[in-house]
Amino acid sequence: MELARYHVRTPLVLWLVHGALTAFCVLVVGALVFVGHAPPFMVLLAVTLASVVVAFWFAMSAYRVGGGRNLIRFYADRIEIPGPTQRRPMVFGRDSQLLVRDVSVQYRFALTPIATVKRGKVIELRNAAQRRQLSTLVLEDRTDEAALVADLHRFVAGEPAIGRAAHDAPPPRTEYDDRIDRELAQLE
Repeated sequence: MELARYHVRTPLVLWLVHGALTAFCVLVVGALVFVGHAPPFMVLLAVTLASVVVAFWFAMSAYRVGGGRNLIRFYADRIEIPGPTQRRPMVFGRDSQLLVRDVSVQYRFALTPIATVKRGKVIELRNAAQRRQLSTLVLEDRTDEAALVADLHRFVAGEPAIGRAAHDAPPPRTEYDDRIDRELAQLE
């Protein structure tokens, strides 16, 4: 029985940047092929661009979701997380290790730090057979980040995931709340 689910998708910016890099690489390689004799600078540029395209693709796997859109599903005994290239989910049991770390980007101008901006968290799940890193920037609803991280910690601790709705619910009333209500009613 599914306990909780979170909708995820590959960010459009990732596709746009990778597409632009690939298009520029194809343009430079095409120019080399059609021109025939090319200056060494153009050959170096083509090799560098091809390397950048490949490195970008592999370095950004935490921001990719197989199939473009998918789900993170919590069950009583496992978590299903979409892989970076396939729609088929990667399954992690309760014995999996969890690491959650903040991602910060530091902006600089002429080697002088200007600002540091938090850019979500990277979640790493690992077991004996597989490892998956996933950024919280892939969440369709950015307000799901706290609930997802809390459910992951609950799952690894052996507790059931409760989903976003339960995380957003107000805390239960206490005896102290009832006492304050009675005293306020007496003042009126």
